[in-house]
Amino acid sequence: MVAISKENFWDVFSEILGVDAKLSILTELAPFGDFSNEEIIRIIENDYKDYFKELCGYDLKMKEKPSIIFHIS
Repeated sequence: MVAISKENFWDVFSEILGVDAKLSILTELAPFGDFSNEEIIRIIENDYKDYFKELCGYDLKMKEKPSIIFHIS
C-alpha cells in the first residue's frame, strides 16, 4: 500500500480511479451468472481503462475532453 502525499497524489489518484473502475465493472457483471471468474477478470482487465469514457457517453473512437477521469492506470 502506497501512502498518499502531495508528491505522489496524481499518480496514486489515477491508480484509485483504475481500482474504482474495476470494482464498478465487477458489480455490474456480478448479477449475471453467465460468466466464469476467468471471463470476468478478462473483461475487467480489458475494459477498465475505458469505463469512465463509456460512462460519460463517449464512443470508444471519440476524442474525450481533457479530464483526469480519463487518465487511469
